[in-house]
Amino acid sequence: MKIKNNLNVLFLVFLPFLFTSCPFFNLFGGQEKEVEEIGEFEDINIFNADLLPDWNSFITEYSIVADEKYLYAVTTGKEEFPGKVVKILKTGESPVIKTLVEEATLKGYNTSHAYEIESIDYYGNQLILKAVPNCLQFEHAEFELFGLNSEDLSIQWRWIPEENGRIDYFVTGHPAIPRWKDYYLIYYAVEENKGYYYLVFLDTNGNQVVKRLMNASKPLEDNDICIVDNKLLLHQIYEPLIIYDLNKLIDQNYDYKDCIDFAFTSEDKMFEANISSNIVSDGNICYFSYWDITNRTKSGSVLMVNAVSLSDYKVLWSYGITDKQFNGVHSILLDNGKLFLAADYGCVYCLNSTNGKLNWKTTITDAEHPKNLLCEGCIVKNYYVIPCASNGYLYYFDINTGKIKGKHYVPVFGGRRHCYAEDDYLYITTGSYIARLRLKEK
Repeated sequence: MKIKNNLNVLFLVFLPFLFTSCPFFNLFGGQEKEVEEIGEFEDINIFNADLLPDWNSFITEYSIVADEKYLYAVTTGKEEFPGKVVKILKTGESPVIKTLVEEATLKGYNTSHAYEIESIDYYGNQLILKAVPNCLQFEHAEFELFGLNSEDLSIQWRWIPEENGRIDYFVTGHPAIPRWKDYYLIYYAVEENKGYYYLVFLDTNGNQVVKRLMNASKPLEDNDICIVDNKLLLHQIYEPLIIYDLNKLIDQNYDYKDCIDFAFTSEDKMFEANISSNIVSDGNICYFSYWDITNRTKSGSVLMVNAVSLSDYKVLWSYGITDKQFNGVHSILLDNGKLFLAADYGCVYCLNSTNGKLNWKTTITDAEHPKNLLCEGCIVKNYYVIPCASNGYLYYFDINTGKIKGKHYVPVFGGRRHCYAEDDYLYITTGSYIARLRLKEK
């Protein structure tokens, strides 16, 4: 009897091993199902561009903002089909669509040029829109700002610069029109003034409070603007990363040079900082990538990822990326001590934001799309989710290991797509529609 009991114990011990190791049993739910263990993205289409009255309109880049109940987005347009503001419940019912030009005309703005809306930001109960005249397709075109009530989408105020300037923020991860305390900051270049640019402070009623003529600069091509506490981090192509004291900038008794706390430059003064990504910060440290020209005769260069202290402006650590097949980093995302970098050839890096050590590196391999152009990503639960523009898939990675846990096809329409994450939901626009995706747990 004792021997029989021992045999039963041995059978129970080896039974799990038998199920997991035998190929026959794997057909009925073995290890081959690993991707599905975390669930898949469930696709819920909550807004389709077919609801718009004209087929020329589609959702613009970087165009989803939200409050507790609603999503807000903007569409492009042409002179005969002006851009529109879309307000929709997160569950998808009852979209509200308003044409800005019609509203502006009713308020007496008979020279409104809001045919194309380029960006939308949300602060409290106010939506801030940047609009441009579609009829002027020049490199340096006019722009105007509108402040809308988020409840009924009515226009509260409108602001137009005195000069024919241009805003062109590289806004991955940052609002196009940032807010500091009770002011909106407007930064724009003026071609007619030999490359000078202005920094304007508007109050929340759209009134111009301070306007400052800043130093001559390079044309706005790739640049970033970021606000951390009372500091303004500003970068233009081939220019240093400048950190200004905002409290001094709003006081016009100071020369703008007296407001500079720090200017980060590379060893190659010709290229200055040459920052190639957006700037992110946790409030104490700012992170960005820049090209370090190591050997100009051989066109050799290394992309460096830097962490700079905002208290004493010391470089805390640097991480060099020497892969030969990519042009730069499209976006940087900071989340819970992890720094996620999306390179343009389909490679994702995860660094420890404290010391710059590499946690993991994963490459998306696709024989038909060797140059995978990754867009800005976001965090959904414990997964890093990032769209890939070359093949139209959302990829999601385990944030701790970097292993690709799955992908979900999302049609591509109209350039880069924007993601907005909230809890276990992901809202994404592809241009033609807005979808709500939920990561279902198994």
